Amino acid sequence: MHSSLRDFFVGGGCLVVFGLSVTLNDQLDNMLRLVPTILPNSLTYYFSISSAIIGLTVAGLALIAFFALATVNKYLLAGYIFGIVVMLIVECTAVIFLAVTPKYIGIHVDSETLVDNWQRNYGVPGREHYTASVDMIQTMWDCCGVENGLEYSTSWWSLRELASPGLVVPLSCCIQHSSKSYLDPQPVNVTLCQDKNPEAHTFGRHTEGCFMPLKTWLSQEVMLILYAVAIIILYQLLLLFLSIIGCLKLNKKLSK
Repeated sequence: MHSSLRDFFVGGGCLVVFGLSVTLNDQLDNMLRLVPTILPNSLTYYFSISSAIIGLTVAGLALIAFFALATVNKYLLAGYIFGIVVMLIVECTAVIFLAVTPKYIGIHVDSETLVDNWQRNYGVPGREHYTASVDMIQTMWDCCGVENGLEYSTSWWSLRELASPGLVVPLSCCIQHSSKSYLDPQPVNVTLCQDKNPEAHTFGRHTEGCFMPLKTWLSQEVMLILYAVAIIILYQLLLLFLSIIGCLKLNKKLSK
């Protein structure tokens, strides 16, 4: 059981480190910033906080169990078991909530809502982070707009004349010299890219929308999270089983 508790403690530390790494992942933050949500902060903020809290709780429970075994204290061991049960209930509830109400917390996207957000936020003063996020995925995934780039013609960026003169679509929609140049787009041919004739701009602009790549990426990330949580829950069930056996053995030892 000592080795299992040691692994449990190390796992808690890894979750804390993972939570910190999420906050430093600018690319992940940029991509999740595009996902519509009712939450006041970015999804990466909640992922990092949740991971850190779970990690600290896991590490704390492991320390309690170590101390309980070292001092042969059945009450501390019972408290450790109770903590594991509470964590299992919370985690299972969270998984069910994520599965039932994904769109309310931002792990589900639909094209209509995405188009509305895109048109209201891209290129608008004060929404520079959102604009950078759009430019990043358009450059990274070789896409333009949500469905095909036509959304820009009715966006605030265009209607309020926030775009530079002559721009029909953002420069990040253009075929680039470098896939890493979203903050400073370097189009291969600006003239072809900004041409309103579809037969012409096909050779200088990405014509596929970003909706499907974003939806696919988000689905993959959600599945990875669910798999990770499932593994954590199974491991906690194993520890719960071992802890109950340990508690029974301790009771026998104390009763002699």
